[in-house]
Amino acid sequence: MRFRIVLVFLMLFAGCAVGPDPNLTRLATLPGHYRHFDMDMAWDVTDNPSGAVVTGVIKNVRYTYMDNVEVWVAIVDREGKARGPSVGFVVPIQLELDQAAPFTVRLHDHAPPGTKLRFTYIYQASEGGASNGAGFRWMQSFDALVPPV
Repeated sequence: MRFRIVLVFLMLFAGCAVGPDPNLTRLATLPGHYRHFDMDMAWDVTDNPSGAVVTGVIKNVRYTYMDNVEVWVAIVDREGKARGPSVGFVVPIQLELDQAAPFTVRLHDHAPPGTKLRFTYIYQASEGGASNGAGFRWMQSFDALVPPV
């Protein structure tokens, strides 16, 4: 009888097991990478007939919460000017510490390998605590080349 009870509990709790987070797996395996004090980001770029699509993962590595995370991507021309910026919004709206989430940005132009892209991410940071979550707005930009296929 005890064996059956133990077996039933094992079956119930085995159903609650959680596998690896697919966003963290993608963060480690996507070809483009950027790391800063607050954020880890990885991405891939695919070219479609209507333009390039940047798909990636962004991870909060610094703050208790990041709210309303936006990822902007623009193609940088030969003169160094960003053109045609597009935005993708990270869902969920609130990204907790050590949480990763996907993003997608659709560009209006093509971006073959070797094209320079300017990424800008923007969010409302919060350390939590007694200030009712009040924080500050942060923006960071960096340039990266479209990785080879």
